[in-house]
Amino acid sequence: NPVSSPDENNDKAFAGNASKVNSRYTTDPTTEPSVALGYPELQLIHAEAVVRGWIAGDAKTYYNNAILGSFAFYNTYALEYASYVDEVSATNYLTQPIVELDNALTPEEKIERIIMQKYFQSFLQGGWNAYFDRLRTGYPHFDYLPASTPPLRWMYPNAEYQLNADNVSQAISSQFGAGNDQTRVATWWIN
Repeated sequence: NPVSSPDENNDKAFAGNASKVNSRYTTDPTTEPSVALGYPELQLIHAEAVVRGWIAGDAKTYYNNAILGSFAFYNTYALEYASYVDEVSATNYLTQPIVELDNALTPEEKIERIIMQKYFQSFLQGGWNAYFDRLRTGYPHFDYLPASTPPLRWMYPNAEYQLNADNVSQAISSQFGAGNDQTRVATWWIN
């Protein structure tokens, strides 16, 4: 929880009210391979595109294929945990009301579920994709302290200021206003 202190988070985890990263990620040097763009993510991209009306197809089929594919991936590579991510577990997971895509009544609720599944399957896999999906869609929703918001963009690197000062200044001015290279100013693709 980003609004809790580390001590409070540890207390919650110790009491069984919060989860921590599975120890296999810190004790096993050869967990599953890293994937730049895998089948589950591609299926979820298609599901989102169908819901938004960008392509024809069946969003639920793409969505279910993504989840089944993610379970199959971990069943193959997370050998000690294969019994938790087998086909029966995947099918049971898909039937939960909070997961099933048909239970999402509006297109926006479907988008939220699709992006949440992208978030889950990209754990330690997707690099910055979940961050950019969050900026793009608002999902997953996180609670923040009232005066705190997540950064919306990267600042230009110091080397750019030193080696390309005129163009950096012009780019910042045209995007955000003169001298406004702040991380919490929305970029054109977020607006």
